[in-house]
Amino acid sequence: MKQQKFDSEEALEIIAAMEAAQRETQKENMGARLKELAYELDQLEKDHPDEYWEAAVTMDPMPTLIPRRPSPQLEWRRELESKGVFLKGKRGNLFDPTKPLNKDIIEAWEGVKGLQYQMKDSDLPWAVELRNLPPLSEATVDQWEPWIILVLYAQTDQRPEENARAAGKIHHRKKSQKADRKKNPTRADVRNDLTRDLRTPQKGALLMLARDLDRVKGVEY
Repeated sequence: MKQQKFDSEEALEIIAAMEAAQRETQKENMGARLKELAYELDQLEKDHPDEYWEAAVTMDPMPTLIPRRPSPQLEWRRELESKGVFLKGKRGNLFDPTKPLNKDIIEAWEGVKGLQYQMKDSDLPWAVELRNLPPLSEATVDQWEPWIILVLYAQTDQRPEENARAAGKIHHRKKSQKADRKKNPTRADVRNDLTRDLRTPQKGALLMLARDLDRVKGVEY
């Protein structure tokens, strides 16, 4: 599939929509909304238990209600383990979420998903395309990559080489590779390496996240 590319006007329009959506979200009464969602989720599990658990083992993250009291929380954990929700052994983590670049990728991925929801009623061409974006998987990495990069730039004020979590580590790596280690790498050096680390075939950060999500669905690597 041909990879999506954005011109500067479209990119600015998308970024403006993200910022507007964030401002609108901040105005909501979070407490009331959470109570409403908790009630709806509880009713969904009670009314359709088979369908709920069938869907739960294919999702990451999986929506559930976490009891805060110790005894109910223990029972909750046992139930999720019995249903196969928690991944163990070979189905465990391929993607280390604690690494700086991976944190950047996760935040951008969640930003794209948030934008999908915020633009769910828009008829703008790019919003329609965004809503039709399939879930992230190894097969859809090429479709997700331009959106991930766009949102990553938006989340770092268009300066990922300075503001991304991975920027410091990449800067140090580039400096250690220079013949003259007293010279600092340029902003372009760091930015290009960050994009390369995201895209690298077979082991790029976005691909590894996609594979980790695939394994939630039972795909083995």
